[in-house]
Parts: sequence; structure tokens; C-alpha cells
Amino acid sequence: MAVTIRDVARHAGVSVATVSRYLNNSPLIAQDSREKVRRSIEELRYEPNFLARNMLTKQSQSIAFVIEESSPETYGNENYLRIQYGVEQALAQHGYYLMIISVRRSDHFQSLKKVILENRIDGVILPVQMAGKSLVRFLREKQTPFVVIGRTELGSWVDIDNVSGGRAAAEALLQTGARDVCFLGNGEEKVFVRERAEGFRAAAEASGAKNAMRLDCPASAEAGREIGRGDGLHEGYVVSDNVTAFGLLQGLRERGISVPGQVQVISFDDGIIAQLCAPKLTVVDIDVHQLGVWAAELLYQQLQSAADADQQRLLPVRLIRRASSR
Repeated sequence: MAVTIRDVARHAGVSVATVSRYLNNSPLIAQDSREKVRRSIEELRYEPNFLARNMLTKQSQSIAFVIEESSPETYGNENYLRIQYGVEQALAQHGYYLMIISVRRSDHFQSLKKVILENRIDGVILPVQMAGKSLVRFLREKQTPFVVIGRTELGSWVDIDNVSGGRAAAEALLQTGARDVCFLGNGEEKVFVRERAEGFRAAAEASGAKNAMRLDCPASAEAGREIGRGDGLHEGYVVSDNVTAFGLLQGLRERGISVPGQVQVISFDDGIIAQLCAPKLTVVDIDVHQLGVWAAELLYQQLQSAADADQQRLLPVRLIRRASSR
């Protein structure tokens, strides 16, 4: 015969309500009672019927982490995985599970809407490029708490301070005496690239550097390599991604250009690529794991209160100096 919550309460010498509080990770349970319940659950090998509990409380204890099915940058992207791990790690501490939902814009996010209408999730975390007005309107209508990764005017969000990152990278070059500096990015459509370029430009203007410029190219090693092998090189580059920076260093090496003697290179994100480059890359460290943690914490705060006010969290950055800059 299956062990029930009443059996656990009797064995632990506490009330059924106390066992229920323990299972729901409530702060309203005393530490000694919490320990008694924990030992009784282990000794009796009690397995809570979470499905029945969810039907009763109208809560699933699950959070949806939304990714776009058609985006080539989603699958296998190290940053997405690190953000996801941060989200999952933080949610687990609060007794929540993470559900990955792959959606398509073309079907108006039906897969996400389905799990919301079926009450299978309690909240949503989604990237800013998917936080359009129609989806946000649906989430608000269904009173589904959500947090956006990236700045938005449509709800609560968390983001890296990319403007400060671009400024710090440019200042690191300019402080060495370089004046002919270039921001190498991959287009205006990405908000974080625009913000990094904005910070770069502000630092260059403040220093009086007249030859600072911006150059757009695809985010690929080959694109960076072509620039490194081409004419009209600059004294210093701030590159918006490590893959392009890797290619740039390769092209410079093939031409016999000394780094950092003749050309300096600074990129973003202290990932494995930055540490395996030759020379090792100076980077603006962006802690995307912590970005995931804060997204989860912000959502958890919404789940625990009835407050409607949107919240924002901007994470700081730091410069890690290595051999690609002076």
C-alpha cells in the first residue's frame, strides 16, 4: 500500500499541514520540523503525488524557457546553454522545474500558448527578439508572469550592460595611445551589438579619437580572417563576438602582423574560444550564467507576489586583459 502524506505526518509527529508546507518549500516551517519531515520521507520512501497537488493548487511548479525553432543561433550556442543552466540552477533552489519550449513565429507561438492554456507552466522566460507586442499581450491576458532576457519596454527584463562593455573595450585601446580604432560588429538588427557599438563610439568621442570607425561583417571566422588579411588595417579592433575575433587573429598572423605590437584586438565573452586563441584574447567578460540566474530570480519574485510593477536588472561587466592587447 502506498505511503500517504498522513503516514509521513504521523511518523514525523507533525501535522499534515506541516508536511504540506515542507513539500511546497514554504518558509513558514520551523527548521526542526523541516528536518523531521525530511527524515520521515526518506525512511518511509514517500513519493509525493505532484500531479494531484498541482491540480489542487492550480500550479505546475514548471517554468517555460522559450527558444526559437528557426533561429540558427539557438542550437549549439554556448551562451544559450549557459543562460539555460543559470535559469535551471536558480529555479531548482525554489522547487521549480525548467521546461524548454521550441516555438515558431509563423504559427503565432501556438506551442507556448497551448501549455499556458493547459496550465502546465507557471511562468515564462524568453529572449527579447521574441517578446513582441502580440505575445506579451497574450501573456498579460492570461496573467502569466514572464521575464525577458534583453531590454524591452514591454515587461520585466534582465540584460548585460553592453554599453558599458563597449565603452570599457574602447577605453582599453585608447589608453595605450591608439587613435585609429575600429568596432567590428555583425549588423544593426541585434540590440546587444548596437549597444556595444554605442559604448565604443561614446568612448572614442570623449577621447577625441578622430579615426574611430565601425565596420559590419558576418559573425564568422572566415569574415574575420578576410579582414585580417586585407588592406587598411587599424591600430585596434573591438570585435563584437569571439568567433570573428578568432578569424581576425588568424588573418593577421598569416600576414605577419604582430599582435599586440602592431594591432590590438579586444572581444566579448570569456568563453573557451577566447582562451584558446593565439594570442589569448583580451575580453569584456559577460556573465551569461548569472544572466540566467537573475532572470529566474526576477520571475520567482513575480510568482511570490501580486505586484504588477515591471522590474529591470542590468548586470555589470569587467575587462579581462590578456595577450591580444597592451
